[in-house]
This record gives sequence, structure tokens and C-alpha cells, in this order.
Amino acid sequence: MALVAGIGATILPKSVIFTFPISEIKMLDILDATFQSNDGIVWLRKRLLTKSARALKILLRKINYNCSL
Repeated sequence: MALVAGIGATILPKSVIFTFPISEIKMLDILDATFQSNDGIVWLRKRLLTKSARALKILLRKINYNCSL
């Protein structure tokens, strides 16, 4: 992560910030903001998915009907 390397900034939940034992991290609260994110899964094209990975793919399709899995 660029933040840990000291060369960047990131937006993370507070619960994640507290997992880094680095005293040099400066945390700023972002007020009155709306965030949106996109989910996705990635796998090697020429590799077979495990049974549990296929089940996750099917579940994600059901939850997000407009995805391109």
C-alpha cells in the first residue's frame, strides 16, 4: 500500500486504520460525503475455479444482476 510506503494517501474505514501500528499515519475525518464502490472478482482465465469460487460467482450474479461475470 502506498500509504504505508509513505508515498500516497488512501481512504479507508476507521476500523482498518487501527490495524496499522504506524504512528506516522495521519487520519482525517471526511464529513458529509457519499461514497460508492464497485465490486468484482478476478481469476486466471486458463485456470478452473474451485467449487466454492463458482458458488461465489453464482451468488454475486444473483445479488448484482447487471454484472459481467
